Amino acid sequence: MRWRSIWSTARRAGVGLATRIATLSRPTGALALPRRCAGFVVVLALIACNGDSTGPGQRDYIILVDGGQYQFTTPGTLLSEPFRVVVVDPKMSRLVPGASVEWMIISGPSGGALTTATSTTDSLGVATTRLHPGDDPGTYQVEARVRGGNRPPAVFQAWVVRRPELQSVSPNPVSAGDTIVIAGRDFSTYAPDNEVLLSGMRATVLSGTSTQLTVVVPPCVPERQVEVTVRLGTVTATNSLQLDIEGGTSSPVTLARGAAIRASNTACLSLPGGSVETAYLVIPQNATNIDRQPMPFRLAGHTGGGIAAALDGGSIERYATAGIDPDASVAAWESRLREQEARLLATSPYRPAPATSGAMLAAEVPSPGDRRSFDVLNRSGGFSRITAEVVYVSERAIIYQDIEAPSPGGYTAADFEFFGDLFDDPIHSRLVEVFGEPSDIDGNDGRILILFTPVVNELTPEGADSFVAGFFYGLDLLPSQPNSNAAEIFYSLVPDPEGRHGARRTRSQLLSTVPPVLAHEFLHMIHFNQRNLVRQASGPEELWLSEALAHAAEYLVAAEFQRRGQNTSSRTFRVSNLRRAVRFLEATYEVSLFAPDWLISLETRGAGWLFLHYLAGHYGGDALYGDLVRTTQTGVANITARTQQTWDRLLSDWAVALWATDAPQLTGAQLDPLHRYTNLTLRSELSSFSMNYPLAPANMTPSGAADFVLADTLPSASSRYVVLQSGGAGLLSLHLGFSGPLGSQWFAGTRPQLTVLRYR
Repeated sequence: MRWRSIWSTARRAGVGLATRIATLSRPTGALALPRRCAGFVVVLALIACNGDSTGPGQRDYIILVDGGQYQFTTPGTLLSEPFRVVVVDPKMSRLVPGASVEWMIISGPSGGALTTATSTTDSLGVATTRLHPGDDPGTYQVEARVRGGNRPPAVFQAWVVRRPELQSVSPNPVSAGDTIVIAGRDFSTYAPDNEVLLSGMRATVLSGTSTQLTVVVPPCVPERQVEVTVRLGTVTATNSLQLDIEGGTSSPVTLARGAAIRASNTACLSLPGGSVETAYLVIPQNATNIDRQPMPFRLAGHTGGGIAAALDGGSIERYATAGIDPDASVAAWESRLREQEARLLATSPYRPAPATSGAMLAAEVPSPGDRRSFDVLNRSGGFSRITAEVVYVSERAIIYQDIEAPSPGGYTAADFEFFGDLFDDPIHSRLVEVFGEPSDIDGNDGRILILFTPVVNELTPEGADSFVAGFFYGLDLLPSQPNSNAAEIFYSLVPDPEGRHGARRTRSQLLSTVPPVLAHEFLHMIHFNQRNLVRQASGPEELWLSEALAHAAEYLVAAEFQRRGQNTSSRTFRVSNLRRAVRFLEATYEVSLFAPDWLISLETRGAGWLFLHYLAGHYGGDALYGDLVRTTQTGVANITARTQQTWDRLLSDWAVALWATDAPQLTGAQLDPLHRYTNLTLRSELSSFSMNYPLAPANMTPSGAADFVLADTLPSASSRYVVLQSGGAGLLSLHLGFSGPLGSQWFAGTRPQLTVLRYR
């Protein structure tokens, strides 16, 4: 899932949707939406959001904060950012353009006004307004509601303050790690509001009144003179003071080339200078195991000189609220499927016996030409009753095609034989070997039904940039439920060269698209059986992990083809995972490994596959994949139980491996085995598909040691990559401070950690 650099702005054709930080009172927390689970589709490539307009009576909308929270300004000064909301239709799981949003100041000093009292959501479902405060300090509360809606409003707070003034700092000089007192006026009485910076490095505010702040100097500040400033949000004090630091208390971290160190929470690290130029990969991480917990952070660096160096050109200051990008307009349909399946699992009174029990009576296997009716989930969320004909029977599959499938230009008899034989081997043989058996509730000797129908073609909205290529629905394995086909079945689309059922789809296009879909959906079918039917789990696996496993299944088939020397077939099953991986690596700091179960992006899928592939290389190979499926544990607990490692350790090691594996900068270096992939040479793999390796850390010290500041916000389970250079003739050591937002407090639920790898 792509998280934006400025989190509340649109990226490409997608939009921001889902959870946002709700900074309604201090300290700040996160607003979480209900989880929806299960059901599966394969979505190929990026899609823009559905642009449907609102309709009569459709007012049960959720309105969420999308940006502009936790702002400070001075009296009479327009807020620097607008208040932003996004409107979501929870029934359709889509963003709502054209919705009317009403804004109102609920409380605050007199004289405040909004730039607009009513605004309309744009094509991305976003509406905005700005606050122009009155001439007096105070706290404003603003609410936004969907006109005619019955859901709670989105609530904003903004603080109007006078610009602080600094009068003195004592004692002076001090040693790093000592406590100082800053005297002045117009500080915030809520200590964490006061951001005290020592030449860019954040100090910890212990307590505060309007005239005095008690502050701890970070132990990583080197011996030097620093500039003391105080900020309330974007409101900076009228002046600054000088403070002399007479010695640091942070011990230098000496790393051999290829070695790494990991520090948790607020950290101070000193990287030594010397006669040899050194270079470090530094990875700030939000290693939380809780989804939708964004983590603002500040990474600052000081040189070891006696005076403050100018901040270099790479200085970045970016704090904003959090947003999530969908990349598929089919999210609405997918969400309904997942919600329905989760509900079915919670309420179905009947769980069929597993395939190995022998409890089911054998059914007669149909022959080519036989017909049968099926209920197929359609684009409106209901079911289409269709008639399909058997077109091929293999050892492991019975292939049906809807009798309404377009012709000519459709699949040939040879195509169906190709699909059936491919499914038999290596898809069925390999995935059953790794993950376990599917169910056999229809008693047809373990054969899987594959239904090609134009109903699937119609699931993709008109004008979308990608399409639903197939899906599995657990309803079919719950025979007591209405519309269940009481069979192991998944669905795929048909060639439609004239576009009678949506966009034009050619036979040649689908012959290269459908094969990986067969592997992907078969894994979901096996997973449903092993988890929910055999082990009676109370609900599905978390979607991010379930999808990662399905993408791993595609790659397992690719590896089997490669083992057999069938390289063309192997490439067909590999390429989509690599494309998704590239999208993730382009901006790891915007992509959460987790995602709301109702909105998974290609970037999240790419991250999930890369993560599981790394884990398999170190913690059991194929056996790890099978163990992750054959359990009732979910998500992070499932991963840590199978690997017997802590979550933050796994994320740190994986983050290093993503960059360090076969990195030319590390040629000849001795790496910890956990800091590289054992089963993937990603750079060469991408090169074989004419793709560039996109993970390019930002160089914060391009000409050697220099002061710098990187202030940003990371989503859950994500990483930022930067490069620092230190040492060499005339160059100095670097001293790093890694701290939370504002007064050094980390937001609840986040798990900050900093990993440093020396590569030169």
